[in-house]
Amino acid sequence: MSKQDKKFVLAMAQSSNERVTIKEIREKLDRPSNFIANYRRRLLDDEIIKATNYGEVAFTLPFF
Repeated sequence: MSKQDKKFVLAMAQSSNERVTIKEIREKLDRPSNFIANYRRRLLDDEIIKATNYGEVAFTLPFF
């Protein structure tokens, strides 16, 4: 994983919810939507995260 991938995952892990909104990640990382979308796609392709609902993601690994 790249440095930015790790930052994305860390922002997710810091959430108190199992499902994390893209808006929450964008606000934590203070990055534009297109930047977040790029790393979201990379992590989806690597099957580290999964899309749960529109605008939400969750970890694919249990108890992560």
